[in-house]
Amino acid sequence: MIRFKNIINENVDTFTIYRGVNPKFGDTDHGRMSIGIKHKLVGALGPNYTDNSDVAKRYGGEVIEKLVSSNRILELKDYDDIIRLYQKYEKSLFPDLAKKIKGSEGTDQFEYIKEAAKKLRTELSKTYDAIKAPIGPGDATYLKSKGIEGNMNLYILLI
Repeated sequence: MIRFKNIINENVDTFTIYRGVNPKFGDTDHGRMSIGIKHKLVGALGPNYTDNSDVAKRYGGEVIEKLVSSNRILELKDYDDIIRLYQKYEKSLFPDLAKKIKGSEGTDQFEYIKEAAKKLRTELSKTYDAIKAPIGPGDATYLKSKGIEGNMNLYILLI
């Protein structure tokens, strides 16, 4: 069951988010370097930003800063709820792709993941501008070991 709340209100929130990127490769192929299907699905859904600039610095030599104004944010209670969004829309948007993703590896698998992500982004963007979720538990543990704690949310822009 997806545990989320819609944050759609009359007041437009304006906030800054950050994304760490490798200057050599730029801001491309979201999710390709992620380990495991779950993380590839999250990465392929869109560039992962955070509301903590120290977190972004840990994930890239260059930090992209973006100012966002929105009142249409889907706030998820936990990182795995992003995967549950795929499951929620699987039958209606990409039933065959889910089987192909599970039954493939490497480049073929990632192409199927990107196709599913594109369909989910299109559907979600009808209602939301962004997804907000806590950063993944593995990343939170890694960051804590580097002395970074506190507010660490993941943002995926759909606009």
